[in-house]
Amino acid sequence: MVDGLGRFASARSTVESAFGRVYYGVMQFALIVAVLAALFISESAPQEPVTRAGGRLFFAALAMLSVLVIAWIGTRVTTWGLQRGRRRSAWWLRRFATFQKLHIAVWLLAVGVVLYGLDWPQLVRFNWNLDGTFLADELLILTPVIVPLIASWAVFYDVDRVLQLAVAQAVPSPESHVSRASYLGLHVRQYLGLLLIPVLAMFAIQDTVHLAMPQLLESPHAWLLFLPALPLVFLGLPLMLRCVWTTTPLTAGPLRTALHDAADRCGLRVSQILVWNTDGLIANAAVAGFLPRLRYVFLSDALVDGLNQQQIKAILAHEAGHIRRHHLPLRVVAILLPMIVWVPFQALFPDRAQAFQASFTAGDIATPLIAGLAALTTLAGYGWFVFGSYARLLEKQADLFAVEAMNPTHGPESLIGALEQLAVLTGSGRHGRSWLHPTISERVDFLRRISDDPVARQRFERRLGRLSACVVAIVVMSLASPWLLG
Repeated sequence: MVDGLGRFASARSTVESAFGRVYYGVMQFALIVAVLAALFISESAPQEPVTRAGGRLFFAALAMLSVLVIAWIGTRVTTWGLQRGRRRSAWWLRRFATFQKLHIAVWLLAVGVVLYGLDWPQLVRFNWNLDGTFLADELLILTPVIVPLIASWAVFYDVDRVLQLAVAQAVPSPESHVSRASYLGLHVRQYLGLLLIPVLAMFAIQDTVHLAMPQLLESPHAWLLFLPALPLVFLGLPLMLRCVWTTTPLTAGPLRTALHDAADRCGLRVSQILVWNTDGLIANAAVAGFLPRLRYVFLSDALVDGLNQQQIKAILAHEAGHIRRHHLPLRVVAILLPMIVWVPFQALFPDRAQAFQASFTAGDIATPLIAGLAALTTLAGYGWFVFGSYARLLEKQADLFAVEAMNPTHGPESLIGALEQLAVLTGSGRHGRSWLHPTISERVDFLRRISDDPVARQRFERRLGRLSACVVAIVVMSLASPWLLG
């Protein structure tokens, strides 16, 4: 009989590891906020050098180092507790999950101090004379965001390493070891790759135009330069995912045959079904691609190893629901809604719009700070509460599609079984909340309540359909407002 930590050997993904789904959702959202804040502060900062550059650099390094120190303290305490109190391993891991959320808060505070309090963008762009250089200024401005995170992830590996050793003792395997480099590389690709590549691509376009034809950026219609790039980014996202994530085609065999049959039954046309190699650290699935020839289904290795064939088919049917119910474009327009609505606001209330924009570059210290905090809080609140709630409704609709598409003899049980198993594999539990996904408990209760009630199902579909129609209508009217308002 194995000890307390040995029970985590039921999956290679080291249940409740430092890469839990709850942490992923919070970290993903926090990183988007931090990157947007960095870029926003950079664009609104005064275009002049700052005084005492050496002191500012010292305190910036100190703030970034403090994030790493906090990560090291939490990791050391957790590893000590896991090694000496194995019967209380679950308790220590829950405390570590709470600590990681605290670490995110400390990291965000340090990012704010460096970017705004120490005028980091001005230091980079004007004291170091990097303004307008090709991507160099953007990368250095993002340094306070990126470097403390990467360093902290390297430290967090020690907690996962303790779990790996326990798994190896319980179930010896030649593949039980995940190196620190692999662990860190997975985090970088998962969190930073997909966010920074499109952002840096847009800045590459801006810098290219600035170097070749700087007068174009002064035009009020300069934003039109980026329109051709947006479709390319969205259409190229599947290829980007395939490159950023380490993927291989699902090997020929009964599983691949069954999944292709399930995809055909769901009306899902895909280029390939790919296995996302995560060293067993992530149990997840995704579908990406607006065009069938550039559409891939991604199944992580832990998901393929931890679920049976019927459960994996149910997960694929859920991903097919996202495509068949047009969730990809709906998510895009919903996440961009605040920026799109700004277009008619400027046309209808030009004076207020100008006053709001001017507040970010006011001469005093308090006004830009208050305006920046208000803007970021509003965007963050929209992202977490409004967009997040809408995305969770779309997840439920995809669950309903999966139940309808699966063999009727199984009803919702295949998908429910898959969801319950994912709660174990991801370490989030049945009640772990995510930014974009309802809890497993909510999804299971929803399926049991509504799958056998056609009236309730139709009511849910109608309400969600009206909500989606409203989102699309707002976007269309906002984009057409310059012409409608003359």
